[in-house]
Amino acid sequence: MSATAINAAARVSQKDFVHAALRHDIVTGTLRPGAALTDTRVAEDYGFTIASVRAAVQTLRHEGLVLVRPRQGSYVRTVDHGRTREALHAIQSAVESAVHLSPAILRPRSIRLMQHRADALGLAEHGHDAAAELLDLYEPLLGESGNPYLQQFFAITAAHLCQAAAVTGAGGFGHSAARGFATALEHGTVADAVTALRDHFAHVAERFARAHTARCG
Repeated sequence: MSATAINAAARVSQKDFVHAALRHDIVTGTLRPGAALTDTRVAEDYGFTIASVRAAVQTLRHEGLVLVRPRQGSYVRTVDHGRTREALHAIQSAVESAVHLSPAILRPRSIRLMQHRADALGLAEHGHDAAAELLDLYEPLLGESGNPYLQQFFAITAAHLCQAAAVTGAGGFGHSAARGFATALEHGTVADAVTALRDHFAHVAERFARAHTARCG
């Protein structure tokens, strides 16, 4: 491999690393909504090159986690109830699409994994970890959908939900409907799985609404 190719690969690798680091700090609330992402400041704080920071921030813009203010630069996107509702609806729609494929694609071990995660849901009481538990419950189904666009959409939207939970302190996502969802998939009853999914997300939406109200109040 030529020196040029090696340098190019190193730049790509660092950009991905910077993106992962910034994304983690955004979705966990370490970088608060509205925080400025000045190229030089981020490069100094994280120890990265300015070029890699710019490339990473551009990717975060495409994911909707970072916005640009005219003449002011990039900043971490703010969290509000409307955006959270949109993220919940999008995630529910993605999972529901995968449910309709489940009789043909879902393996028993994935069903067992979802049952285990449904039973454990709620161990993390609130914040980013609670949202991560919720999303982990449904991830095996998306993983076996065989649809990379659906998986990517789920992953990007999930980041918005994790950020909202981290900022608002939302939690309490455990619900009997989560176990009912996994059980319905085990028996191949798509209609029951969809009903349980909607019941669970209605509960999650209510918990987020409470958290947003408490934060704004």
